[in-house]
Amino acid sequence: MRQKSNTIGIKIEEARKKAGLSRRKLMMGLKRRGVDITEATIFNWESGATVPTADRLIIIAKALNVTPNFFWS
Repeated sequence: MRQKSNTIGIKIEEARKKAGLSRRKLMMGLKRRGVDITEATIFNWESGATVPTADRLIIIAKALNVTPNFFWS
């Protein structure tokens, strides 16, 4: 169940789906950018169980072709 305050996770999922990426493809794109994570990590971000660090969020934005501000809009 999503937490109400999970705005960033919801935005990650929204941008990932809009980009047509599975969690696995996003994971691979992040690994190419030096962020070594698992699909479970992305699931945890999207579900609100955890939150990515600010530096990772910038890389996630690049991988999803959005600006970092997208996550706060």
